[in-house]
Amino acid sequence: EGNRILFGRSNADEPPGFTEGLDWDWFESTISVGMERFPWLADVGLDQQACWWGYYEVTPDHNPILGRVPGTENWVNVAGFSGHGVQQAPAVGRLIAEEIMSGKAQSINIDPLRISRFSSNRIQREHNIV
Repeated sequence: EGNRILFGRSNADEPPGFTEGLDWDWFESTISVGMERFPWLADVGLDQQACWWGYYEVTPDHNPILGRVPGTENWVNVAGFSGHGVQQAPAVGRLIAEEIMSGKAQSINIDPLRISRFSSNRIQREHNIV
């Protein structure tokens, strides 16, 4: 982000729910971990006004929910990326455009990522979450 460094780390001990705002104690431990990997971070100033947080949406299997919702005409899901959203956005944008324009994603089969996987017990858990 400009001349700033952008990084983050998940807190496995954070309880489920909607926690809002920056946890400065957690942030301090994150900075410490960052300095272990990049010692030069100790010489960089911290602009607290540039620090931010965001909601971290997850699904039970940590995979996104993509595609039309059965029984609806104009509802298309693109949610629940469990930390992979920025990385997957370009490809998912194309897939959802195909889904909307052609009735089905064509570049990649998104059937394993449809919401129906939860009711039909076809869940494949993603273990590589941020």
